[in-house]
Parts: sequence; structure tokens; C-alpha cells
Amino acid sequence: MPNEFPWQALLDVEVVNNKFYSCGGSLIADRWILTAAHCLVIPNEPVKSVTVTLGAHNIAQSSELNRKTYIGYNFARHPSWNANTMDGDMALINLTSAVTYTQYIRPITLANSSEPNHVNDNVTVAGWGSTFDGSLSGSSTLRKATVPVITNNECKLTYGNIVSDKIICTSGKNYRGTCNGDSGGPMNYKGSDGSWKQIGIVSFGSTEGCQKNHPNGYTRISSYSSWIQSIISPSSSPTTSTKIPTTTYSSITNKMTTTRPSSGGDQTSAFLSSSLISILLLIICIGPIP
Repeated sequence: MPNEFPWQALLDVEVVNNKFYSCGGSLIADRWILTAAHCLVIPNEPVKSVTVTLGAHNIAQSSELNRKTYIGYNFARHPSWNANTMDGDMALINLTSAVTYTQYIRPITLANSSEPNHVNDNVTVAGWGSTFDGSLSGSSTLRKATVPVITNNECKLTYGNIVSDKIICTSGKNYRGTCNGDSGGPMNYKGSDGSWKQIGIVSFGSTEGCQKNHPNGYTRISSYSSWIQSIISPSSSPTTSTKIPTTTYSSITNKMTTTRPSSGGDQTSAFLSSSLISILLLIICIGPIP
């Protein structure tokens, strides 16, 4: 259903050599987007700009009335982020202007430090990532999957001791779960009262593919709730923040609005030191910005 998740964000991250990394994210406050650290901290590829789209459903339709575009001013990654262990795979993007909340754009409540582990609970993940192995592009429409949370011990059978208490996993059975391009998106849990909260961030999957019935890994938000609040509080001054250049925002926004959804650039998975873990990025090479 369009705009079912009004906090869902699409991130277009421009790095060097005219490449764009497509990731997901979530709106958590009027100037803050939560995403995965690996979407913004890419080895030897410094971030040049971040364009955040909110209120979108079909990103191939630039005329969507509910859609709004915002620009990232800076971002803060969690200080413990480690691509070898997946620890701290979390980042916050500070926007240049405040988001105006509407029926179609509003923030999601985050899990706090006392959140249960949700084992055997069903959660919903959503994104514009690939819908099948071998796809060279993401989905034009926002897609969702409802999947069960599994124990970390079960997840370790696939990924080993990289699965710490700060990671939460879902089953990949029945070919359901996240895929390339879904990184950074929210793991949503619907409570008995009908309200939603975000309990995880899409982090990693299997290098063997998205349709091999392997689990998916997420950053467990309850393990980092105090850090998130310390960053987004008005008085904070994070030492891990990185300012994003501002010289190409206008041309970037125009380029992404007109050509990004239909571009069929190369898709690549960034592999970690573990042979079984793949970061779920979607990489689009689109040529020079005019």
C-alpha cells in the first residue's frame, strides 16, 4: 500500500567517479535520518553528497505529489563501526532543513534500551532494493516482506561469532527478506496496539544471494539507543560527524529526480572479511553530472 511506512527514506549517496550508492533509511526526527554506517563510510570513496527522498512509493514517477527531497548537511557514524565485525553499523544524517510532517511523511518511534529480543515475533522490512538474485537494478516501487526474528544462535550457524548481541537476525526461509539496495532501511515491529516502532537497521546478508534461504542481519537499535539520543539532542556536538560538501546539491537533485529510477547501472555487493557476509548496497554508475 503506498505510503504505508511514512518514515521510510530513500538515500542516494554520491561518491567519487560518478557513482551513486542507493540505500534505505528512516526519518526519526525533523532533521535526522537513521541509516547504516556502511552506506556512508565507504573505503577510498569519500561522500560528495547525500540526497534523501521522503514520502515516495514509486520512485520512477517523479510527479508523485507526496514526495519531498532533502539534502544531507553532515552525518555521524557510530564510533565502534567496524566493517570486519559489523559492530556499530549505524549512522545519522543531519538534514540542511527541517522536515515538514504530513500524513505521508512522519517519524518512526525507536526501540529503547529495555526492548525485548523479539525472537519468534514477525517484523516487516521494506525497501527499493533488488527483488531477485542477478537483478541489475532495484525495484521502482517500495516493497515489503514480513519475516520472523530468529535467535542469534541460529543466525550464528550461518555467520559465526560475528553475530553479537548487538545484532538481530531474521529468517531468510521461503525466499523472503532483504536484498541489495535495502541497506540502512528499518526493521519495523507492529505492537498489539497497532503502533509501529523501529527495532533494527538492515545491515548484511549472504554472499550466496538473497534467495538462498539464509538469514539476514540487522543492527539492533536497543543496543545503541543512548548514542542516538546523544547525537540528535539539540545540545550535542558529535566528534564523529563528517560534513558533506555543498557544491553540487542542485545538479544532484535534478539528476536523481529525472534519471535515477530508470538507470540500469552495475550492481555490486561489497564483501567483508567474512566469506559469507555481503553488505546490501546497490551501486549505480550514471556518468558525469551536467
